[in-house]
Amino acid sequence: MRELQEELNRAAVTQDQVLQQQAEARSRLNVLEQLQADHEGFSAGPLAALTQSEHVLGPLADKMRVADPT
Repeated sequence: MRELQEELNRAAVTQDQVLQQQAEARSRLNVLEQLQADHEGFSAGPLAALTQSEHVLGPLADKMRVADPT
């Protein structure tokens, strides 16, 4: 019975750690998505072109894809 309780405690600690990692990753993703949606880092000219012109499809960075480094 004691061994089972200890194993349950270890599993609970592991679960808490994984949930914490998941929350951190989700938070980082939310921040990155918000930065992208707000066009963070764009100067006034390109930002005006992106938001006011119906002929601009979006920033070039949205069209680029790079290989996963793994």
